[in-house]
Amino acid sequence: MSMEHKKFIETLSQLAEIAPAKPPVGPSIRKATQPESVWRQGQELVIDHKKNSTLGVKVKRIKHKPQVCEDCHLVVVNRVVNKKIYQYPQRHWRESCENCRKTRNPETGVFDVDTEKSQPVFITFFLNRDK
Repeated sequence: MSMEHKKFIETLSQLAEIAPAKPPVGPSIRKATQPESVWRQGQELVIDHKKNSTLGVKVKRIKHKPQVCEDCHLVVVNRVVNKKIYQYPQRHWRESCENCRKTRNPETGVFDVDTEKSQPVFITFFLNRDK
């Protein structure tokens, strides 16, 4: 395994949970029981089928870093903001944070409205704006 490959695997393992990829199997692929020499462009490459460095890696799960949410100021691992289009009282977009369960206030632009109680806030906002 080359130094660049080792550095790549080390960096990738800091960002994600990885596992070595399994070799391909099939009726036309023969299984070797001992290391095999392969000649490529004047170099001899020995492939050990138990530890084959030519195979890639399988990413099992990405490791998300905990960060402070810029809107609700909670420490979250993976922030999810839902954006939905609503038709009443007029057509508009609503953004709600899944972590703090707050909706973006249409007047201030800050996530400070309870998601369950957001409908009256939007109704009064659009009725007052149209006057």
